[in-house]
Amino acid sequence: MIGRLLRFITSTQDQMKSELSSWIQSEFAGDRAALAAAAQGKNFKAEFAMMLFNVFNDDKGNNGYPVKWFDRVFNQGSSRLYEARICFRISNAKEYAAFDGDSLRREVKLNTAMRLILWPAKSGVMVAEHILGMLLYCSEGESEGCKPDILDAARWIRKAAKQGLAEAQYELGEMFRHGVFCDVHMRFARKYIRRAAKQGHLEATARMRELHSCVMCGADDAPSACGRCHQARYCNASPELRVL
Repeated sequence: MIGRLLRFITSTQDQMKSELSSWIQSEFAGDRAALAAAAQGKNFKAEFAMMLFNVFNDDKGNNGYPVKWFDRVFNQGSSRLYEARICFRISNAKEYAAFDGDSLRREVKLNTAMRLILWPAKSGVMVAEHILGMLLYCSEGESEGCKPDILDAARWIRKAAKQGLAEAQYELGEMFRHGVFCDVHMRFARKYIRRAAKQGHLEATARMRELHSCVMCGADDAPSACGRCHQARYCNASPELRVL
């Protein structure tokens, strides 16, 4: 679960890096030195780009946050300030997911990550909704936990899934498939996993293939479902086997 969260955050940041590189290419012909000079000259877009480099490269000062450019970006009013804050808060979630230390420090990092990601999640940013849901999911697995935490996790993940985020659709489908927050519900499991698969999500594609394969011979796209559970599928199995 932690591994899936870390992979998702990393891929999200990789996409942000790609978009950032494209912008630098279009504005400065890919010249990082020209970008740095523009940032020194208080070009806000360049300052923002330099701040993102700090975040992506984990270049942090003694106070635990990206130095210099972070302060300069956050001390200005701009339409990109919103995006800057989201990038920073996602990096805090990654810091928790990648941390491999004592349980007390993990709990502190988890609580910090959840507190910071809550604002963009409440603002409807789908990647933040999914990250918050996964953080809640992870928190239940690492402590005593309680049912409301799992329900909250599912609600946030569902918000992201409804917006079309493939990773959230797959995760929600798996939660339904395993009965994490309710009884096993294969119809909903297939519904969300299928949506993720249609977007090219590799794990979802593999899961759909598994869900539709014959339990007797392994053939793909088995046409018949078990008459009782409606979950197991068969191809040329006898009628007796279909009601086992």
